[in-house]
Parts: sequence; C-alpha cells; structure tokens
Amino acid sequence: MQTMAAGLVEDPRGGVILIGGHTGPAVTSSMYRLEHAGSQWTLMTQKLKNAKHYPATFLIPDSLAPNCTLN
Repeated sequence: MQTMAAGLVEDPRGGVILIGGHTGPAVTSSMYRLEHAGSQWTLMTQKLKNAKHYPATFLIPDSLAPNCTLN
C-alpha cells in the first residue's frame, strides 16, 4: 500500500489511523489502522463520505460522537 497526501491521527486504542489520501492518480475514501508495534496496515470498515487528499484530521471527544465506534 502506498498512500500519499493522507491524514494521520493517533488511535486511542494504540497505534495510528491513516485517513484518505491518494494511491497513484485515484483519491481514496479509505481508512487504514496500524496497531502499536504492528507491521501491517489493516483496512477499516469506516470510510470517508467523500474521497479526500490532504484531509484535516484530529481526534474529538467520545461525548461529541456518541454513536460512532472504531472497527
């Protein structure tokens, strides 16, 4: 997997989450998770509503998104 122009945030469970970006000419809506001390990116079930490159990424408190879960 080679993704460029993606957002990266710390996963509250440990590790990091890569969000959006592009792979070659295609812009993606995919999200990938790399566990702490892991060596392989895992495709997450969540996706961006619209594919983005250089997305603004940041964590918000659980209280602002009570119906959202990370998979």
